[in-house]
Amino acid sequence: MSYKDGFILKGEGKKALILLHGLTGSPFELRWIGGKFNQEGYDVYCPILPGHCTTVKDLEKTKWKDWLEAPRTLLKTIEKDYDEIYLAGLCVGGMLALLLSRESDKVKAVASWSPLVYLDGWTIPKAVVFLPLVLSTPLKHIFYFKEKYPYGIKNDKVRKKVLSLAEKTSFVYDRFTGIVLKELLDLSKYFVKQLPYIKKPTIIIHSKYDDVSSVKSAYTIYEKISSQKKKLIIVEDSYHMITIDNDKETVFEQTLKFFQ
Repeated sequence: MSYKDGFILKGEGKKALILLHGLTGSPFELRWIGGKFNQEGYDVYCPILPGHCTTVKDLEKTKWKDWLEAPRTLLKTIEKDYDEIYLAGLCVGGMLALLLSRESDKVKAVASWSPLVYLDGWTIPKAVVFLPLVLSTPLKHIFYFKEKYPYGIKNDKVRKKVLSLAEKTSFVYDRFTGIVLKELLDLSKYFVKQLPYIKKPTIIIHSKYDDVSSVKSAYTIYEKISSQKKKLIIVEDSYHMITIDNDKETVFEQTLKFFQ
């Protein structure tokens, strides 16, 4: 498997877990945690979201509805094979997982890790408050901002590995362009409106020091969803990429416990 590929890990065949990666990211960020769930007997499916793992230009050709449609198709394809299906995702993937939870009775629980409802982390330029205005004009075709240190990762060793791989491959993108950000804002608006209709058991895990999206995103989801069973955990030793950072063991263990 290359880091540009999605992955499928077969377990005991009794329950499935669909993992969804983040915006401008790749399945690499979920490979470790996917392996851990597979060891617990889950059949794990982690697709590549449309427009990812090739070029930013390819991502700009997609809409947020395309990002949702790909895992929706996967869910419809596998739901006949399982009595229990679980959904989990990082960043935008955590938002897509919650939206998909409404579409099948087979879905038993959802995990939303570092959801990106608001682009308001501590490394995001303060001028982002003007983003909706900028993106409503032709400037969206030339506007962009690059991700910068610490690139969502607190652990120095992991960060260096990811940056080294990024230099050699196209499995992650280093920038958010105006066209992509416009889709993110549109998705966020739709997502927040749908939260009261989400009723599946949900666990939300977010870092207190998320550099991309503050804990406001996690609290918004927790407060607005209608789930009778819901749990919010704030970790403190990671940045945005909590599935590969210092708190990854906690993310896995707490999610597994909640699913069980």
